[in-house]
Amino acid sequence: MAQGMLQGAEKEVAQGATSGSFKHVLVLGCGHMGGALVSRWGEACSDSYQQAEAVATRLPNLFSIIDRSANAPLGTGSLLPPRFRAYASLNDFVQSDKPMVDALLLAVRPQQVLPALSSLLASDKALLSPSATIMSLAAGLPLPRLRAELNASLTSAPPLFRVMPSIPVAIGEGILLISSDGEEKADDDSSPFALVRELFAPMGRSVFCSDELLDKGTGLWGSAPGYLFQMIEAFAESAHALGYEAEQARILAFQTFRGVGIFAEKQHAEKKLLPEQLVESIALSGGTTEAGLRVLRDKETGLVPLMRKAGELAYQRAQEMEKEMGKEIGAKIEK
Repeated sequence: MAQGMLQGAEKEVAQGATSGSFKHVLVLGCGHMGGALVSRWGEACSDSYQQAEAVATRLPNLFSIIDRSANAPLGTGSLLPPRFRAYASLNDFVQSDKPMVDALLLAVRPQQVLPALSSLLASDKALLSPSATIMSLAAGLPLPRLRAELNASLTSAPPLFRVMPSIPVAIGEGILLISSDGEEKADDDSSPFALVRELFAPMGRSVFCSDELLDKGTGLWGSAPGYLFQMIEAFAESAHALGYEAEQARILAFQTFRGVGIFAEKQHAEKKLLPEQLVESIALSGGTTEAGLRVLRDKETGLVPLMRKAGELAYQRAQEMEKEMGKEIGAKIEK
């Protein structure tokens, strides 16, 4: 990487981010979800985004990304935004001349999180600041397991968070479940909780919860885009079966879901109407909607029992993944 680019990065950090933000975030892994986050941060750091926002988003002055395809979400080479630096490997990052990291995001596959974290902490060079915040996107890898790994390598206890984003974070319309084994202090804009909340502000809406609820929510909210995509497909296929052209059916399905979501949110915000009240406002007695809802409201085969079953199976899979990762990591340690 060009020395001038590195010097530019140093200058950016030297100028300092605002007191309510991290200064240098290291993103380890840039796959499906990591790439979505990086892409959104790239957009949020642009002048056009900052001007469009009523309140300027406080974001770090430097993002370092370690991944074989780290350039992909943002462009390549000189096309990288000024605040971003990409490295093909951890060794390349270690050898580069860079400021110390005060926030680490582990965005690699769950099975790779602990080995990657061990490699990072085992570096001869001090890469993380003593008070660096560590965040993980890994499903099925609970906070106690992550904390145990940190305790084995560090004498301090850095702030630790798990983050479960949904894929619409790529366009700033996602949700993020966030858990931590620390305690949030009220009215402290410089606390790790406040900094994490600010870091993910451009992604959509964040909800802090227990680690158990995050695991359970992964199968519901994290997988929700997949469930809804399936419902959109079902609507489109139903329309096509009625005689609509395939593309017409898709357009109608997309717009229906988009419009209903916006309408429901607005009705709740302005009139405090609940979803069940909105259903009743549409399902007039003896009408077509009521006829169709008889199927969807069935207590044994309707939407509610189906969604509960989907959530239960997804949570069960998360627990299985946790056990599988434990065995896999244990085997690697024995070798």
